[in-house]
Amino acid sequence: MTRADNRMSSASLILGIISCISAALMTVYLPFIFGGLSIICAILSRDRSGIPDRNAKAGITVSVISIVINIVVISVSVYTVFNNPEQFAMFNSLFEKFYGMDFRTYMDTYMNEGLHI
Repeated sequence: MTRADNRMSSASLILGIISCISAALMTVYLPFIFGGLSIICAILSRDRSGIPDRNAKAGITVSVISIVINIVVISVSVYTVFNNPEQFAMFNSLFEKFYGMDFRTYMDTYMNEGLHI
């Protein structure tokens, strides 16, 4: 394994750890970005036989785990907001502040009429 391949596998592990930390901090986009970059670095670090080394395997593993955790957190959050009346009321008031109409009116307007582009 060349030195550049070793650096790529180390970068994969470091990016995987950053992805895991950002998933633990409940950020939305960062685990996808760092996890994707980690997986790309791990793929690029393979040697001539196509087998990744330990750091690349660990980077892929940590990245996939953090991406799955992030998807679960986002799914549970969206489910909670739309199925808990108190949470939906808070969401609806924020939505109304930003867009000038409540969420249901907004969805009815654009789902029934469609987007006229």
